[in-house]
Amino acid sequence: MRRLAVLAVVSVLVTACTSELKASQNRGDGDGPQTQIVCRGVVSYCRLVQVLPTREAPAPDGSGIPQHEDCTAKTLKAVPRPVASPAAGKVFTSAQKNGVYRMRVPGYDTAGVYVPVPNNGCPFQLRVAATMNEAVNPMKDDKEWGWGYGIGACNAWTGSDAQGLSLQHAFFRDARGTRANDSRQYLPEKNRTDMPITGMDNPGDTNVWAIRYQDGAVTLTQNDGPPMGRYPAIRGKDAKGLSVPANCRNKGVFLRVFNADVTFSDISIEQFAG
Repeated sequence: MRRLAVLAVVSVLVTACTSELKASQNRGDGDGPQTQIVCRGVVSYCRLVQVLPTREAPAPDGSGIPQHEDCTAKTLKAVPRPVASPAAGKVFTSAQKNGVYRMRVPGYDTAGVYVPVPNNGCPFQLRVAATMNEAVNPMKDDKEWGWGYGIGACNAWTGSDAQGLSLQHAFFRDARGTRANDSRQYLPEKNRTDMPITGMDNPGDTNVWAIRYQDGAVTLTQNDGPPMGRYPAIRGKDAKGLSVPANCRNKGVFLRVFNADVTFSDISIEQFAG
């Protein structure tokens, strides 16, 4: 009888593990470590564990900065595509030819060019030339409004919006005149005023930007100048409360445009050994 009782307990535990494993497949945010069930021993217990990415795993010191494996230096193929939220899709226009993408977006709803980065969390850099053709005021009588574009890395496009870090090259106009309004945003949130960017210059209409991701953070250079800051791009101790993905594996760079007509060209991606 005791043996039959033990077998019954084993059967219940295995059934519970199997059911829980099926349920766990629906957990997670779709871009980070997923969960699975691990059964310890014959009649012991089941517990949830994370399935860690093979090439971008948490640091052993608990810092949250990922470690990389098997990263080789190479050029990655850039395949940009215009994207827009349902609201922006009703008003924005885009044109593309020979690697040149022109976006005209009246309003603050999300629209721009999304560039997938096909890697496994390895260090990479995207370069792009951006030309501000003109500001586009959606309301002719609006006395206070802003315009510009943003460049982000480790971004996800959900089909209706972008998620992740965006470094915005922007301007603001009010009764006092026009001034630079560069800022750091974490999409889909777009209107934070407590995260300015220092070191961004505003000369001319065209700038060449290089955004680099490495070890969980992003740096940005303008016209081959010095890096401007270092900003968290994935989850970790420096990104608490921010809308960022769990890792940068197979994410992308989102070039956001708002209240502006902007042309992007000469887009290239380099992966670095890490």
